[in-house]
Amino acid sequence: MKTTTKTPPPTSTPFRYFPPEILAEILSRLPVDTLLRFRCVSKVLRSLIENPNFIPLHLANYTRNPLNHHHHPNPRIVSWEYVARFDGPSSVVIRRSDTFENIMQIVPDFGEKWVGGYVNGLMMLYHPIDMDIVIVNPSIRRWMRLPPSPLWGTHMMDAGIGFVDGNYKVVGIMAPVCFWRLGAVDLEKVDRFYVGIYSFRDHSWRSIEVSLPYFPPDNAGAPAFLNDVVHWIGYDVELPTWSSARYIDNRVISFNLVTEMLDYFELPKYRGNVSPRNSKVNVMDQFLALFDLFSEEVCIWVMEGYGKVESWTRRYTIDILYSQFVRLEKNDELLLVQEYDGLHIYDVKTKKLDTVRGIGGVEMRYANFHVESLALLTETYGHAVNVLCSKKED
Repeated sequence: MKTTTKTPPPTSTPFRYFPPEILAEILSRLPVDTLLRFRCVSKVLRSLIENPNFIPLHLANYTRNPLNHHHHPNPRIVSWEYVARFDGPSSVVIRRSDTFENIMQIVPDFGEKWVGGYVNGLMMLYHPIDMDIVIVNPSIRRWMRLPPSPLWGTHMMDAGIGFVDGNYKVVGIMAPVCFWRLGAVDLEKVDRFYVGIYSFRDHSWRSIEVSLPYFPPDNAGAPAFLNDVVHWIGYDVELPTWSSARYIDNRVISFNLVTEMLDYFELPKYRGNVSPRNSKVNVMDQFLALFDLFSEEVCIWVMEGYGKVESWTRRYTIDILYSQFVRLEKNDELLLVQEYDGLHIYDVKTKKLDTVRGIGGVEMRYANFHVESLALLTETYGHAVNVLCSKKED
């Protein structure tokens, strides 16, 4: 008697025979572009990849992979740039870190925006007056606009984004609009400041009233996110008038996204008289870092013991006229992002400074190491997710 082998129907897929948890572990180690293509293979794969529980699993496995670490020889860089200074459009760009070749460029129509940071694949852009906040994921070319903050009649002094316990959070330091109208001479009349916190998991705002003896200067650069804490530079002023106010004391303002507590760090002693607008906080090699920008050099300090003021150590002094950001560290080189003059590479050992060629006419306002993420792939966070047009080079 002749036996015949049953062939599966054309609609069947081998993926249905894998335990879902095993299949999820395998897929979570693949690049984002591959996963986006896999969504078109079968309903099983699409359902798994778009599952809200898969997105943090993929992020965790991606960041644990040493090949994706920023110390890899050629990590990618994500940046917020203007073409031909402010005369041209702004764009989110992903570049190679060895040749700085443009891999992908997204030109959104968001208007004038400041950068509130880049954490685990999401870039935050905002405007302090109308408090319009946009979240962009360049990996999948998606964006969403946060709902308005309930703190009407306030001005967002500074803002940032962080990631704790699998949840993205946006935090903004708010001041009453009258604060800016009164000026420094009447600062004591303003006794109410707020921290607004937006949780992606709860897709809602909440606010905390705080005392604020130190003020973050407008558009002083993106904050630093480290150890579940968002950090800004803050300052105190000496009266009598706002226009002639003298900075008499600087601090690092910190807001812990877990405890939701506001705190302050003292800055290094013997650093000279530096305007807070010429000081930046950042993360360098997993340490909180401070960049003091003088007229002809930039000094880089590192807090080697987090929260310990005495552990501030002066690590580098680099002769450069002015640098808006000193952002990236890999091997023995630093990438200096100069506000109006492109990129520079500084070799720590030889103390040699080289200009990166081939990206003239670009004003780079922010840069960080790129992290692939599926966040915003679906309407996981309860808000409409929009698709961005992009120019992809490879």
